[in-house]
Amino acid sequence: MSQINPDLKKYWNKSFQKVSENKLPSDYAVKVESEFTRTAKICDLGGSSGVDALYFVSKGHEVTIVDISDAALDRAKLRAVAVGKADKLNTILDDYSDATIPIPDDTYDVVYARLSLHYFNRDTTKKLLLEINKKLKPQGKAYLTFKSPADTAELEHLKRTAKEVEPGIFEEEGIIKSRFTKDDLNQLLKEAGISNFEVKEITEDFVGKNDNIKSGNKQLLLNEVRFSR
Repeated sequence: MSQINPDLKKYWNKSFQKVSENKLPSDYAVKVESEFTRTAKICDLGGSSGVDALYFVSKGHEVTIVDISDAALDRAKLRAVAVGKADKLNTILDDYSDATIPIPDDTYDVVYARLSLHYFNRDTTKKLLLEINKKLKPQGKAYLTFKSPADTAELEHLKRTAKEVEPGIFEEEGIIKSRFTKDDLNQLLKEAGISNFEVKEITEDFVGKNDNIKSGNKQLLLNEVRFSR
């Protein structure tokens, strides 16, 4: 297990306080769950308070959330107990900004990361993609989404609040926020040695989800990455 950066932990615990207790599963989680093998073993990277993870659990899967916010993980565990599914939800407090994930290789049918991987520079992102691939069982599949620079409203908001330190890489309050294009992600996947992948643009709707987009919009344009082991 990597050493947790206390400043990052503090930042994400503070950010978590803004998350509604009534937040609903994302449209993306509902969409992709239908493609999972039944009773899959899932790793939810950056899964926070477990809204999507508990949706997966309700469908018969077993989920491990890896997140740096102990406050978020505490809420996830309480929610699992409340619905009688504590045995199906595991949590790991970890800072994977060093591009290591503290679980054995060949463990998961699915690695799922919704909006939790665009906080790293190019080199760390490449290493994380390789690390995710290692955690998948043979024939396992990764479902990952990244904020896209093609979302002009979201990007303009970011430019007002953060400093662009290199093309596509911003810094806000000491936190890296990347906005990789589809071509960037294709290149990173190739450099990571991953061959069986797909990158495409998707739109996620936030209407009625009790969730907020900082730009104020009700939709996000994202880049989705899928690959199989």
